[in-house]
Amino acid sequence: MVKNPANASMMLFCGAGGVGKTSISASMALLAACNGMDSIAFTVDPARRLANTLGLQELDDQLSEIDLPVKTKHSEGRFRAAMLNLKTAAEELTHLYSPSSELADSIISNPVFQIAVTQMSNTEEYLAWGKVYQLLTSVSMDTLFVDTAPAQSALDFFDAPRQLLNLINPNHIQMIKKPIKRFAFRHKKSGARSFSVTETLLSGVAGKKWLDDAVQLLISLAELYDDFCDRVHHLQQILHNPDKTSIFLVSLPNDSSLRETSMIASMLVKSELPLKAVIFNRVTPPLFPVNHQSGINPNIEIRPSEKQRKELRSFIDNHHRRLEYETRLMNKFMKQLPREIDSYRIPLLPLEITSLSDLKRLHPYLMDCTRFF
Repeated sequence: MVKNPANASMMLFCGAGGVGKTSISASMALLAACNGMDSIAFTVDPARRLANTLGLQELDDQLSEIDLPVKTKHSEGRFRAAMLNLKTAAEELTHLYSPSSELADSIISNPVFQIAVTQMSNTEEYLAWGKVYQLLTSVSMDTLFVDTAPAQSALDFFDAPRQLLNLINPNHIQMIKKPIKRFAFRHKKSGARSFSVTETLLSGVAGKKWLDDAVQLLISLAELYDDFCDRVHHLQQILHNPDKTSIFLVSLPNDSSLRETSMIASMLVKSELPLKAVIFNRVTPPLFPVNHQSGINPNIEIRPSEKQRKELRSFIDNHHRRLEYETRLMNKFMKQLPREIDSYRIPLLPLEITSLSDLKRLHPYLMDCTRFF
């Protein structure tokens, strides 16, 4: 059966850097595929760790087919992956949103456009959402799993659609269209000079050719705002729809990680975005049950020396203090959030995620998350 892209859902993974978002999002996408779903793992994280996590030499912005492990419950499952590439995404999305290929080509060939793609503030967030929207609305799949950039970049990421709506507001465009066109017309006249102090300074600093390119780019982009505005509104509707979007926070059980995660959580709750759960990663696992008098498991046949007993008791005590500390932090964090938000815990595992087999080792701890698929 051919899937309707309009029915696709999205799962977003956010958190501080180095907490395991990439591994967890990829593991969830693999889990969905192993359960018969058509899933896509997409990363906007500039660290580009998704390829390593999947055991691949490289990964680009085009969807790559990932072979599922042989032993899966459902043979119809499908797993694909891609990463954000700023330059190719900018060109691809410009062609997609432009009413004509001629207009798209003129925008892409503009030198100022090439600079803006890599240098302008928040360009990565704008293009990331553009690529996410393209995948959601044009690619047949069940669920898109998005690995976002760390902490502050995640805040910018979620604020990007609002900024775009403000940037392309018709009233704002109308305010700048006339002076832009007037400025461009003046410079088209042979030997014409700037008519204002600002224009004179800009022409002297940037050069007339650069200003002409910048003006022409603004005029060209102004022609896109109607269609672009509709797409951004549609994206906002998807993002705020709890039936379409599920957001997961990923954090380590320590003060610094939870502090950054708390900022994202506050923004999500305040913005009424569908935060579904918090995943605590690399949690200290419990040790074997201990005898309260000796601190030693009575079932273990050992005869340690007194020094070894003291060292073992010290190790066990430190371990339990660490476990209690992490538990207290996690419980305190969850109390700050609405009660309907779930939490999951993944223990610290003695492995580096570099293959699909490694990703599958996370599945027992993520199995309950399948209800969000």
